[in-house]
Amino acid sequence: MKKSAFIVLLLVLSGCDLKPAPENAARSFSSIQRCLDHVAFDTGERLNITNRTPGRVWGETAEHGLSFRCEGRVTELKQLEVEGRWQRQGK
Repeated sequence: MKKSAFIVLLLVLSGCDLKPAPENAARSFSSIQRCLDHVAFDTGERLNITNRTPGRVWGETAEHGLSFRCEGRVTELKQLEVEGRWQRQGK
């Protein structure tokens, strides 16, 4: 008991928090806007877009600084497919 309390005290004093690591998520979308809307909904946070180029948007969430990226490409059938990748709070 004393040993575990000592370890917790060391973690607190060293500035380590006991939050779980972020989880990675990915999904395909039909547009960049749908990708951004879904990331904002899934994380429950406002998005800060840091970079935007034609067919590509990325940045981080406002509250927790979780990263996201929505990137479009044209398939062999000449259809737009957007790949979304983002982090969400671990459980």
